[in-house]
Amino acid sequence: ASAAASTLGISLTRRGVSRSVTFLTPAIGQGFEQDHHWLEAALAGDTVVMYMAWNDRHTLARRLMHAGKSPQTPVGLVESASLGGAVRLCTLEQLSLDQRELGLGPVCIIIGEVVSTVCEPVFAELPQGVDQGTFWEAANGDRFIADLQTDPELPVIRLAFIEHCEPLLEDVLEVLFTQKCQTIHIQPLLISGGFHLEVDVPNRLQHWRESHSEIDISLDKALLEHTLMRQAIRTIVKQR
Repeated sequence: ASAAASTLGISLTRRGVSRSVTFLTPAIGQGFEQDHHWLEAALAGDTVVMYMAWNDRHTLARRLMHAGKSPQTPVGLVESASLGGAVRLCTLEQLSLDQRELGLGPVCIIIGEVVSTVCEPVFAELPQGVDQGTFWEAANGDRFIADLQTDPELPVIRLAFIEHCEPLLEDVLEVLFTQKCQTIHIQPLLISGGFHLEVDVPNRLQHWRESHSEIDISLDKALLEHTLMRQAIRTIVKQR
């Protein structure tokens, strides 16, 4: 657990965020009766560290959410901690749906708000050709969206990526579809238009609509095309 936390650049406890840590092994040996006491222990801890839980991650995540754990609870996945294995950041909801595999080594699952305090870029599982800044922007984006989600006046907000980072746009759309959202508005966090906004994303949305015709989905313009964004940038420059 300590090695996994170090890989993520976090502390398992943090003032104002997490005062307790629970270490669990939900898996049971063959021939033993199913033990559900792990759930009580998991809900009691601010931070939860799970060992030998990767194969049952979908069920475990759903059990936690059903028991009251927020679907947006941050999750850190570290494979072969201290040995340079794969790393992934997601939410509890995404963990319950994720069908991808990590490497062949054991996976340590860390659940709790401390995961959102990632203070160093995590480079372990970047696709070839993706620079370190891309993943760091993804981590910052998660925290930005988490902050927006605390505003009761805003609608349901989810963060999605076009490429390189997870969750991908189509994955988030599927989650919203299963939650019976009827209207989806996409606000690109791109400074200006280009291939992605003019060709790539519209084509992907059109393909998605073909199997989800009952959903009203719209794509907004780039950030610099919004007057408020241009005014905000002008204010920032003047303050320099």
